[in-house]
Amino acid sequence: MRKLFFILLLFVSIIAAVIITFNVFMLVSKQTEVAPINPKIIDENALSQRLVEIIRIPTTSASTPKDFNKLWRTILKNYPKLHNHKDITRQIVQGSTLLYKWQGSNLAAKPILIVANFDAPEPKLTEIPQWTYNPFVGKIEDGKIWGAGSLSGKSNALAWFENIEQLVKDEFQPKHTIYLVFTHDHYQEKGIKDAQIAAHIFREQQIDFELILGSNNGLVEQGLLNTNRPVGMIGLSVYNPIRYTLQAKSQTVLAKALEILKNGKPNNSQKDNALQTTYAYLIPELSFGQKAIFANTWMPGFGSNAQNAIESDPVLSNFVTKLTIDSIQKHTTTKFTSEVRVQLAPNQSATEILKWIEQEIKDTEVQITEQKLHYKQMNIAPVQSKYYSLLETCSKQIYHDLLSIPVVGLHRSDAYFFQDLSAHTYYFSPLPYSDSFMDEHISIQSYVQLIHCYKQWLKNFH
Repeated sequence: MRKLFFILLLFVSIIAAVIITFNVFMLVSKQTEVAPINPKIIDENALSQRLVEIIRIPTTSASTPKDFNKLWRTILKNYPKLHNHKDITRQIVQGSTLLYKWQGSNLAAKPILIVANFDAPEPKLTEIPQWTYNPFVGKIEDGKIWGAGSLSGKSNALAWFENIEQLVKDEFQPKHTIYLVFTHDHYQEKGIKDAQIAAHIFREQQIDFELILGSNNGLVEQGLLNTNRPVGMIGLSVYNPIRYTLQAKSQTVLAKALEILKNGKPNNSQKDNALQTTYAYLIPELSFGQKAIFANTWMPGFGSNAQNAIESDPVLSNFVTKLTIDSIQKHTTTKFTSEVRVQLAPNQSATEILKWIEQEIKDTEVQITEQKLHYKQMNIAPVQSKYYSLLETCSKQIYHDLLSIPVVGLHRSDAYFFQDLSAHTYYFSPLPYSDSFMDEHISIQSYVQLIHCYKQWLKNFH
C-alpha cells in the first residue's frame, strides 16, 4: 500500500512538473526589438545651466505670481527661436499657466497635446536639513543637477522647450498641430486648477486630440522583480487619490473601525485586470524560477509567493490597491478623527469605496465624510495601439536594453484633466520613478537622454 502511495505521489509530481514547465514555456515575450540610435551630440553644459537657472526660481504651491512671471521671462529669454516662430503662438491661462500652439502642416489631421508642470513640491522645513544642497540653490555637482523640480517636473517641462527650440532651428515642420500646456499648480490639492480651465477652453473650441501625453516619470533603473534590466513603465492611466475622514465620539470605537479597514481589501477588479496586462509584459522577462511561480499560481504556495514578491517590490507594490490610514487625532473635546486615503482604480467610483467602508465597519457611531480632491473617473488607454508602440520605440532607441511594460497607477499628471478629449491618453517620461521628491536631483546624462527621447518621439510621430 505504501509503495502504491509513493508511485502515485511520484506520478502526480511528474505531471505537476510537466504542467509547470509547459506553462513557463508558454510565456512569450511581448517586447518589441528596436535598433538603438546614436543621437546628435548636444551642448550638455549649456542645457544643464538653463535647467539650473529655472530651478533657482522657487515655483511651488506657496510661490507668488511674481515668481512664475520671473520663470516665464527666463523661458522667453532662453528660447528665442521658439517664441519668434510664425507658426507658434502662446497664451497665458489664469496668469500663471502657459498654453502653446505649434500649427501643423496637415490641417485635416487631429492635433496632439503634451502636458507638463513647472511647479515643484514645497519642501518641508523639517526636511530641508536632510537635503544635500538647499532645494533652490540649483547646483551642478558630481555629474548631477540638484534642486527642487529637477526630478518632479521642471526637467520634463524644460526638455520640451529644448527640443522645440532645436527643431525650429532645424526647420522641422510637424504634420499634426501640437498643443503644449505647462501648468503651475500641479501640486496644489484644493481649488480649481489651471489644467481644468485649459481643458474647458479646448472643449469650448470643440478640439479633440489624436493623442495626449502626460509627463510621468516611469523609468526603473534597477529593474522590477530582479529582472536586472532597466524598465520603462508606460502609463495607460494614473491613480485616482481620494480621502475619507472618519469621526467618532469614542476613540475605542474609531480604533476598532480602522483595524477592520486595515485588514480588509476593497473589490478592485478593474485595477486587478489592468495589472494582468502589466504582468503579461513583465513575467516572460523573469528568471525561470520566477516564471515558474507566476505562471502557476494554482500550485499551493505559488500564489502567495507571487503576491509577496509583488507587495515587497518597492515599485510594483504601488500599483496594488492601497489604504493609507492616519493615526487618530483628537478633533474636539468630544470627537476623534482619522483620515483614510485610497488609490482608486480606473473606472472605480468614490461611491463604491464609500459603500465598502460602510459595509466593513457597520457602526453608525462612526461618521464617514468624503473629501473631494479633483476626483474624476479614469479611462485606460489601449496597449495594442500605434501610440503605445511609438512610446516604446523612442525609449528603446535611446535607452539600450530597456524593457517596456504598460502600467496602471502612475502618479497623477495634469494630463488627467484632458483625458476625455482623446481615446489615447498616455503617461510617460523616461526619468527615474520615485515615490519621494526629497533631496531631488537628476544626472546630466538622464536629462540629456530625456531630451533625446522626447525629440525622437516627435520625429517618429511625424
